[in-house]
Order: sequence, then C-alpha cells, then structure tokens
Amino acid sequence: MFLLIKNGNVFTPEDIGKKDVLTCAGKIVQIADSIEPPSGLPVEVIDASGMSVAPGIVDSHVHMLGAGGGHGPDSRSGLVHFSTITLAGVTTAIGLLGLDTMGFSPRELYIRARALEREGLSTYIITGSFVLPSVTITGSLTTDLVLIDKCVGVKVAMREVVSQTPTPEEMKRLIVEAMRAGRLGGKAGIVVAHQGDVPESLDWLCNMMDDHMIPKQHFTATHINRSKEVLDDAIACGKRGMILDLTGNIPKPEAIIPSKALRLMLEAGVPLDVITFSSDSGAYHNEHGQDVVLPVDICATELRAMVKAEGISLPTALATLTSNPARLYGLSAAKGTLEVGKDADFMFLDNDMNVDTVIAKGRVAVKDKKAIVRGRLEEAYIDILK
Repeated sequence: MFLLIKNGNVFTPEDIGKKDVLTCAGKIVQIADSIEPPSGLPVEVIDASGMSVAPGIVDSHVHMLGAGGGHGPDSRSGLVHFSTITLAGVTTAIGLLGLDTMGFSPRELYIRARALEREGLSTYIITGSFVLPSVTITGSLTTDLVLIDKCVGVKVAMREVVSQTPTPEEMKRLIVEAMRAGRLGGKAGIVVAHQGDVPESLDWLCNMMDDHMIPKQHFTATHINRSKEVLDDAIACGKRGMILDLTGNIPKPEAIIPSKALRLMLEAGVPLDVITFSSDSGAYHNEHGQDVVLPVDICATELRAMVKAEGISLPTALATLTSNPARLYGLSAAKGTLEVGKDADFMFLDNDMNVDTVIAKGRVAVKDKKAIVRGRLEEAYIDILK
C-alpha cells in the first residue's frame, strides 16, 4: 500500500520547504517537489497543505508499564496505552523502570514494549533501574544488551536520596560494560543516569570519562532541569560534551520548564547535538491532593512552547525530540529524520504547532487530532471506566 503526502512544509528536521513524500510498506521511498500517485496501484493520498510535516517524536523516557510506588502500593500507576503515546506525536518510545523494582521488572517491561510494537509503535527498552547491581532480564547487563533485541542501554540513579550514587570506580565499570556490550550487540550501549536533588557536581564524571578516553555518547544525564542548581551543573558538563536530557514531567516548584531550559542551555553555549528532550511519562504524582499520571503529551506541549514562547526555531526544537535521541540510542538508520529508506514515521503540526496527524511506520494513527487507531485492549478499558 502506498501513502502519498502532498503539499506539506517538510522538516527533516531541517526545513526543506514544500515537498511531497511517498511511502510504501512503512518506508519513505521518495521526497520531491511534486509526486504523482503511482498509476494502477493502491494509494492513499493525504493533503498536508498548511501543515509542517516532521519526523515522529522519539521519546526516550516512557514508563510504559507504569511507575511510582514511592508512596505505597496504591501509588503505582498503570499501563501507558498506544493512543496515549501517538496522540502526543510519538512514534518511537523507549521504555524504562523507575524506583519500584518490586512491582515492576525488566521482563515485564520487555513484554509491554513488544505489545506496543505489535499494535503499531516502534519500541525499545532500557534495562536496570535506581539500584546497583542492575536489575536485568537475563541476570547480566552484558547479556541483556547483546541478546535482547530491544535493549539499548542501562539505567542508574545519581544524586538521589533513595539510591546511592555510584562511586567513580562503579560508574566507570558500568559505562565500560555498557559500551563493550553495545559494541558486541551492535547497540548504543548507553548509561542513562537519573538525576535527583542531592547537591553534587558531575565534574568528576566528566573528568573520569576524559581520563579513561570513554566517548561521551555512552552516558546521558536525565532530569537535568529539576532545579537551577542541577541545570547550571549540567550546562557546565554539556559544554564539555556530556549528553543531557531535559524531561517534561518534573512535579517540583523549583523545576525549570524544558522549553525555557533549552533556551538557557543554547544561550550558554551548550551544543545542540548533546541535548535531548523526553517526557518521563506514565509515573504517578499527587498534586494538591489529586492523583495525576504524568502525561506523554508534554513532548508536544513543550515543542509548541519552544517555538511559540521561547523563540526557538522549529528545526532546532525538533532536533531535541527526533534526530538527537535517534542518534544517541543508535536508531538513526531508521528513525529521527525524514530520508528515503527510513521508517515512514511522521507528525503533522498545524499553524499553531499542535499535533494534527501522526503516521507510524506508514500507518495513520492520528488524524484531525483524534486517535483513529487504538491498542488492542484500550476500548475494553474505556468501556469499563464508563
């Protein structure tokens, strides 16, 4: 089945102007000024006039199983569903665990990622969690990265009151193991480090990686906009090449919203190519006495704010959500940019920078801001809740 997108303003994420895009079997097969529908073949034509056609978002921090648990068993949230993800413009989701490794496990995470993939999303996972030694699927970080197809990295926690920050030697061992296993498995082999509130500089980590000639792309610090102090420290490290991940759902009054944090980072001289942005969605939070599940659509909301409120160009804003995370997690062969041969993952933005249409692997999942494809059990859950 061919899908032809006509008359859109295409961002690869670079602005290449008004183009047509032809896809077939979930892949981009042509991008040109004008493309006619293939003669005598089944083709769906979508008119994207007035829309910005961009790559689908690569969200690298989705608690797709749910998360929470830090306020007791009843504070654990539930599954993040397919349409919840696609309505946010996300076509690739990387799942991971949080604090709770009693109620959630890497094996369950892997199975949930497979379920979402069967429903039409592209999915990957990060093994590990807050604790060391890392919780894994196979009992070994190396084996997870080499043999588990979806596993692209490992998570650890730093500067967190409920988790001990790894010592320099422990961190070196973890990064080197992830890097080595990544090479063996043809994966990114990255350590994703949750940043908590405990005051501490990351200078020692930059120094350690420099001293041992460890490439910076094998480590990323996430939640770096949780406070001014953490962000300032991250900016200093970003200027030294450390990969930094802004997250959208930080339920703290001292947190700096990602759109503003991105502007501050760029103004301070942090290179764009070391900055990513993810949702940290699916976790539980109690706000003013109300139970809240942190939303995936913070990616789309903050993308709009980057452009509308902070004056950041759309190509720059898109890079943090598309090409940069795809490159960091070793997915650039298929994800993150609109190029011939890559997956047909698209997000259409209207004139007000709202997500209008989402196409995942050549299949229209969202149209006119409404989900037209849902996960297998979503309707059943909706009916029960009614």
